[in-house]
Amino acid sequence: MSGPEPAAPPPSLDEILDRLQSGAPVSPDDMALHLTVGPPGERIANNARIALSLLASGRAADARRFAERAWTLSRHAPQLLDLFHATLGQDLEAKRKSLRDAARRTAREGQIGATIGLLDHYTHFRAINGHDNWYEFDWDALASLRALAERWACPRRPIEPLEGRRLKVAILIYGADHVGSIITREAVAFASHHDRNRVDLRFYVPVPRERVSPSSLAELARAAEQGVAVEFAPSDAGDTALVALGHGIARWGADILFTTAVLASTALYFVQSLRPAHVNVALVQGQIPIYTSPETDFAILRRAEYALDCPCECAHIPHEMELPDLASVHPASRRDIGVPEDAFVIAASGRTVKFASPQYWDMITGALMRRPDAWFVAIGPGTPDGSTPQVPLSAPEDVLTRIRFLPWTPTPLSFISLADVVVDTFPIGGSATLAEAMALGKPCIGFRRPAMIFYDHNDHGDNGMVLQLPELRVPLGDRNAFISLVDRLGSDAAFRTELGKACQRQVHEVYGQPWRSVARYEAIWFDLIRRRLEGAA
Repeated sequence: MSGPEPAAPPPSLDEILDRLQSGAPVSPDDMALHLTVGPPGERIANNARIALSLLASGRAADARRFAERAWTLSRHAPQLLDLFHATLGQDLEAKRKSLRDAARRTAREGQIGATIGLLDHYTHFRAINGHDNWYEFDWDALASLRALAERWACPRRPIEPLEGRRLKVAILIYGADHVGSIITREAVAFASHHDRNRVDLRFYVPVPRERVSPSSLAELARAAEQGVAVEFAPSDAGDTALVALGHGIARWGADILFTTAVLASTALYFVQSLRPAHVNVALVQGQIPIYTSPETDFAILRRAEYALDCPCECAHIPHEMELPDLASVHPASRRDIGVPEDAFVIAASGRTVKFASPQYWDMITGALMRRPDAWFVAIGPGTPDGSTPQVPLSAPEDVLTRIRFLPWTPTPLSFISLADVVVDTFPIGGSATLAEAMALGKPCIGFRRPAMIFYDHNDHGDNGMVLQLPELRVPLGDRNAFISLVDRLGSDAAFRTELGKACQRQVHEVYGQPWRSVARYEAIWFDLIRRRLEGAA
């Protein structure tokens, strides 16, 4: 009598993967043999390979369990991030948090560039993927970056008395690598009004020169012509380029580090965390968790309501800016953007997230339906290839054909100058864009909000800071009032001209004297250093 036949050997992992990809059944016991035996690295790799095979067969939900296990066992290895994200589908919050977890891993390993790239992606993930403008402080992520910066912290140095010398202020520029950076342009305008006898300014750009956009290079060249030195992150320093930049600020002897959006890019926060200056001051012109940090010593606020959530000592200083004049603007052609010469043109400008409200588009399309001669030009949300951007727009075809989407440009005023009327965006509005349009003599429509107890990043606007003419401020959400005002501006040319001139006068009175803001900034800087000197005495 022969004995029992020997048991078939368990399938190899390659055989299991082939079955998974073909959709054939696989015994959980057979799979477990490759997931419970062996060192962690082998089990991580096996989970990842199984997840890939399941993905290849269209079973993302099943793949997620294995990808998530590989991700966890690897302690959030960045090389597994793409695989993990591929299994998460539309779970945007899980994707966002995984970016932070990977950044904490790279920070522990001392990888500066990788950490900053991951944290920047994490910071803006909602805005990029969900049209959500909400930001918040992530204390763990910030602590990881501070701990990383501590390895390269600048040596401490005493504060020199102010007598007989100028105050040294290093301005750390955000957005110089962006096309048409408003922050860069305003920083250069700021420099032209500073007190050269008392303050020594120097610009520091946290990206190498070759990555700076042509429009920002042109603005920074203006600063150099005014005697303000400009330093770029070195292009040959690899992962320690920001360390070199920060230590350069310290060697120069900066008293104040003045940041222009310290958490919009965590590169700026990393430089601040090196402590290259005696006092860190943030200029806040937007969401608190983007423009300042809990470790900032002092924040200068362009809007009073920012103080509601500001985590550091702060003061409100109304913002004023250099305003354009019509003679300096080279208008684009209506023909070039497919708009009839005799059309009544309404325009708005801003980031894509500012055009994400269905209620806003309902009001715009309502105005276009009231006036068949009206066209709407949205400057900012357009795509380079001319495709329709992802905005919540629904309207009859004859209305849709009268809407033009343009991508952001270094010269948005070229298109604003074509408009008969300019409209603010909501629920996220702007002030600088309104001010520039008003300076060109365009009647601008804004939205009047009730007083705010809580500042909402997804619901804020000018609210009378720049545009103060009651005739042009519509109650927020009042569709009928908005459509009626647009209709009257389109029908009554004299009324439109009168309000355009009134806008121009008003903006120059309340918003067009930047030297007043600069003088108040400088007074705060001197006071902060004097307080430090008194504390050190």
